Amino acid sequence: MAHLLIKDTVIPDRRLPLPGRVVVLGRSLDADVPIPHRSVSRRHALIECSDRGYTVSDLGSHNGTFVEGKRLLGGERVEVRLGAAFLVGKVAIALAPDEVIEEMGLALETPPPPAPAPAPAAEPPPAPRIPPKPRGAAAVRRRRGAAGRWVAAAVTIALLAAAGGLLLLLLRGGGELEKDRKAPPRRSAPAESGGVEPIRLPQPPADGGEAGSVK
Repeated sequence: MAHLLIKDTVIPDRRLPLPGRVVVLGRSLDADVPIPHRSVSRRHALIECSDRGYTVSDLGSHNGTFVEGKRLLGGERVEVRLGAAFLVGKVAIALAPDEVIEEMGLALETPPPPAPAPAPAAEPPPAPRIPPKPRGAAAVRRRRGAAGRWVAAAVTIALLAAAGGLLLLLLRGGGELEKDRKAPPRRSAPAESGGVEPIRLPQPPADGGEAGSVK
């Protein structure tokens, strides 16, 4: 089976066997063959192996996949010959047969194991259940509170009314006293004719003689 020969000026040459018949190349650790290079997308290219040979296709990468200098279009599959290099971003990759790899003397590198799935987050403990309060007691408390508020309002209104009445009486009494104080004294009316005549005392004589006897 063919091996992948990865050559770049930044990372050292790598040699590893194809891990399957369908291989995803990309910068992500979830890719079948991770390529830690800034020009490589997380899921960059796809290599497929069949009885007729090997094909390469682009997975919508940002910097593109090039075979013999031609950039692959989305969904386009191009056959790649053994020993021919193609570009994934700026990284050169070749499918080399075993004998070529042995002649080059490159050490075999096994693909990294897939990243373990993240452990599920621990669920928080359930909140303690608060028992509901009895509805009867709550209703009684609400009714008592409403009755108390009504009683307080009625008492307040009654007190205000009583205070207003008392103030009105005081104002009226003060006005009457002031009116009586300022009014002139009343004179008795003369007796009507036919009534009781007033008593008249005899007048002394003008010349100073003896008064006549009363018969």
